[in-house]
Amino acid sequence: MIETWENMSPKDGYVVLMDEKVTNDDIERLDYLYQPIMGVIASGLFSLLKGEANQNPQLSNRKMHNELLSLLNIDLAAFYEARSSLEALGLLKSFEKDDVMGKVMVYQLRRPLEAADFFTDDLLSVLLWESIGDTRYKEITARFALPTLKLDGFKEISKSFLDVFQVSQVHLSNKPDIISESKKSFLTNKKAPQKLIESDTIDSFDFKFFIELLKKSFVSLDEINNQRDLIVSEHLLYDIDEIEMAQFIGDAADLSTNEVDYNVFKQKIAHKYNQQVKLKKQDDPMNDDRQNNGQKSVETLKKVGFSEEDSQLILASDAYSPFDFLKSLKESKGGYVTDSESYLLQQLVQRQIFTNSVINILIHYILIDRDLATLNKSFVDTMANDWSQQKVKTPEDAINQVRHFNTKKTETKVANQRQRKIIKKETLPDWAKDDYQAPEADTEIDKAALQRQLDEFNKTAPKGG
Repeated sequence: MIETWENMSPKDGYVVLMDEKVTNDDIERLDYLYQPIMGVIASGLFSLLKGEANQNPQLSNRKMHNELLSLLNIDLAAFYEARSSLEALGLLKSFEKDDVMGKVMVYQLRRPLEAADFFTDDLLSVLLWESIGDTRYKEITARFALPTLKLDGFKEISKSFLDVFQVSQVHLSNKPDIISESKKSFLTNKKAPQKLIESDTIDSFDFKFFIELLKKSFVSLDEINNQRDLIVSEHLLYDIDEIEMAQFIGDAADLSTNEVDYNVFKQKIAHKYNQQVKLKKQDDPMNDDRQNNGQKSVETLKKVGFSEEDSQLILASDAYSPFDFLKSLKESKGGYVTDSESYLLQQLVQRQIFTNSVINILIHYILIDRDLATLNKSFVDTMANDWSQQKVKTPEDAINQVRHFNTKKTETKVANQRQRKIIKKETLPDWAKDDYQAPEADTEIDKAALQRQLDEFNKTAPKGG
């Protein structure tokens, strides 16, 4: 089962440990490099957990999560979101277990990356730059850059270790047991910096074909291979194909030296895709939108029990990228896509939990069925977690999920109206309840307006597969 905040309780216990000591320099890097990405709540949670870390952690000495919630003045949903951010950024590992005292979590804090490792990690550096912009990024880079001085003309006269110290050759050859044991302990616990995404596991970018495209240029192919992680990261973030990626490389190359400025490379990509949000099309073998779109029609969908309205919605969800779908719905309501919605949608697509068509049904439910003005992160995350647990794979699954809970919701209302004393029954997930994150009550869908909207979708939808 996928762990979500709904599976947690303030009475669950927790114990904190650190695999390495967190220093004041670590906290400085956390504040300047990580906090702009993950927010102040996640940063505050890290600091609280650091203070709770014990040199000799004991499960019997656990504390309750309600203490953390009280100190941070947040609810479980906000806590889970902050914890997830720490985990995703490699700052925390979480483990859970049920024992005789109940459920207990072990939180293992990890040190922030050294500045050099952070700035050479393509995912982290790009995400920080997108969060704070050029000016602030340059300021922070300068803050953590080590001072340099040209040493041309100088001769090094430093002493070597053996020039100053003498060590017994006998002890080096036959080290005392205590030294061997302690060395083994530290080597076992030593951890290499984690990569957020391993480029070797990505098969959606044909690197060999990409190299072939660049052979006609004069850029160093050895350097391109050294920048493999960066190139694959940019592909994952923006769904850039091999041909377009080669064009970006060419645009960032200095014609006089044939060297690629990879900072310029990243900036050109980010500038383009901040203006033209191109979200990732996912290839799910269980539900390839491009293949299915050619097989579906209103008639075939109606034969398996979908209404005319739902059939039109399914076809529209197959035909559009999530951003285009969101943009069309917002414009039909007289609104516009906010920056926070674009970022939220980009995050959801990159998680690769759902195909684009399922994401479109989720968007439609929030903006049309629930008649909300904008996509809310907590609401989207809660729905996505629930749908993932319910094994929603296709837009048809998503439609059935929405209609199923709408039916249950109606039945619950009728049952409650018949009771003098209303008893709250947890028959619905939170995202399906009337009062969840919604300033207004559910409204009835304007079917005529929706039909006009879907007709317009299908007029402009790409034809064929």
